[in-house]
Amino acid sequence: MSTPDDDLATIAVTVNARDVVLLKGILEAHEGLAQVRAASGGDLEIAFPEDRREEVTALLRDLAAEISLWERAP
Repeated sequence: MSTPDDDLATIAVTVNARDVVLLKGILEAHEGLAQVRAASGGDLEIAFPEDRREEVTALLRDLAAEISLWERAP
């Protein structure tokens, strides 16, 4: 049986711990764009529908200019 998470793509990122709430708020304010899951500290997993990958990566790229944010291996 498939679950809603089966249809989601993910990107693993790391941010400074102080920026977690900011990143989560910005991503989740865009209705239906992405969900942020905390792995530990500033290690996060961003889950999103595959058809919105371009939007998510563009937003992350813009945010990386403002906060310390880098992609990491899952």
